[in-house]
Amino acid sequence: MAAVSTLGSVTFNTSVSLHGVTRLAVTPGNRIIRPRGDGYLYPTRVYTSQILPVIDFTTMDVATALALGTNTFGLYGIALSAAFSCYLTERTADAGLATTGEKLAVSTGMVVPVRLSVARGEAAQLELRVHARSTDGTTNPLSRTADQTVPASAALTSCHTIGKVMINGSELAAYLVDRIEYDPGIEVITLGGDLYPTKLYIGAVNPRFTIEISDTDALATLGLTGLAQNTTDSVISLRKFDPNGGRVADVTAEHITFTIDDGLVWAEQVEGDQDGTDRVRVIFEPAWDASNNIVVFSAAAAIS
Repeated sequence: MAAVSTLGSVTFNTSVSLHGVTRLAVTPGNRIIRPRGDGYLYPTRVYTSQILPVIDFTTMDVATALALGTNTFGLYGIALSAAFSCYLTERTADAGLATTGEKLAVSTGMVVPVRLSVARGEAAQLELRVHARSTDGTTNPLSRTADQTVPASAALTSCHTIGKVMINGSELAAYLVDRIEYDPGIEVITLGGDLYPTKLYIGAVNPRFTIEISDTDALATLGLTGLAQNTTDSVISLRKFDPNGGRVADVTAEHITFTIDDGLVWAEQVEGDQDGTDRVRVIFEPAWDASNNIVVFSAAAAIS
């Protein structure tokens, strides 16, 4: 019997639930080898050399995610201390949604942020990836179970959009910021000589922010060679939507901020078209000061 489903809830580490999931992709991750015989055009064998399962999903519950790990989730992700589970809720023909569906679970591994993006007037979304590992190299860490009761999922209670962007204490024209993207640059190393990886490590963290702005005066601040981030901290903020309309007041500590202490700010590209407006793509390249976190996150901050 065929089943038509939609996205359900996402939970991990027992008590963590992320809502507002807009996309989910499960990749078994089979690595295939196709050896050919001498003098032949076609493969004579097909082998599975390794399986690297991952689950990718996107959520609008950005504040909840960034607050994990005492506000360090945006830099390192978080290890799975309890299974990651996501559900595909079955649709009922000629009706609404059923109370059952398929459960996809990862027993051990880690969850890392991949990309945060927000466009002017829209809600910020955070892409995440679950890297799965096996406890013994032969047991598949990814499982599927049909006809499971889908847990009740609470409603999404907060969304955020573009806020102030401060460079060395000076604000970019907020109403002209078109897009903000954050790439954590987390490189995950998978090790293990068996079918499934048994170890996961973070090889490097190279965070980068991209700001697109319809204000070519930004070049007056940055110049053509960039500007050192070494005086007043640069702060990128996401304003929380007010459910009653508009935005939550800046003085209310319910917004998201990213604070950068050291690094380089530069204009990667200036582009335009005849019928639109010229745009500047501004890049923040944070550098570590050997003391504080390379980027300081807050999911409950006031905007000043």
